[in-house]
Amino acid sequence: MASKEFLTQPFLNLTHLLVVPDNPRFNQGQWEFLTHLPKLTHIHLGTVIQPSEIWRLLQLLPLLKILILMPYYKSCPEADLNALVYVDDNRLVCVGEGDYVNLAVDWEIGTSGGMDTWIFAELVVLARASEYFLCFLYT
Repeated sequence: MASKEFLTQPFLNLTHLLVVPDNPRFNQGQWEFLTHLPKLTHIHLGTVIQPSEIWRLLQLLPLLKILILMPYYKSCPEADLNALVYVDDNRLVCVGEGDYVNLAVDWEIGTSGGMDTWIFAELVVLARASEYFLCFLYT
């Protein structure tokens, strides 16, 4: 599907978007069209993305509440992983290594009412925003 096809109904109403591992379109760095989805609040990336692109998404998506990063660590350059430490934005949540099996199991957990990655990431963001979380950083 071409990026411009996402900029039509019903895609303009998307609030949550999961990008599956090894999606060739996204591996070519075609991320900017996401900034044209006005209701997008949650993104889950199961693919490698450059830290500069993460910064751009966080800056250009003011309504974004959560950006989950679950890359294939084996295929992600170590320098890129180290650069993620300097992304100082509470909305970025890095979780363990992802693949199709993990995503399918996570989806099943979520549909059964369990704590899937979306809920876990929301709890991380809430904890970071609370004074309770901050007391652990400074003790």
